[in-house]
Amino acid sequence: MFDFEIKLISFLQASTRYALKEWFRESTAIIQVIVGEKEHTNMVPSSKLLCENAKNATLEIKKGLYHGEFSLNHPEEYVQQLRSMIGK
Repeated sequence: MFDFEIKLISFLQASTRYALKEWFRESTAIIQVIVGEKEHTNMVPSSKLLCENAKNATLEIKKGLYHGEFSLNHPEEYVQQLRSMIGK
């Protein structure tokens, strides 16, 4: 096995074992979660779980998009959305 494969396996295992910390539920930060509709199987449910457990979270599921596709393939719309989130 290559070093990259070992690191990827370790990352994926750690990601699937993650549990939300209590401080996350108590945070008053404004959170916007953007996830692609065609993300890996666990990403949409995980995104929903994050939003359900945060006080000020909104979830936007981008129709027809895969992971990272919004920022990579739609940079103008992505930047416009970021600017609107920070009030610029």
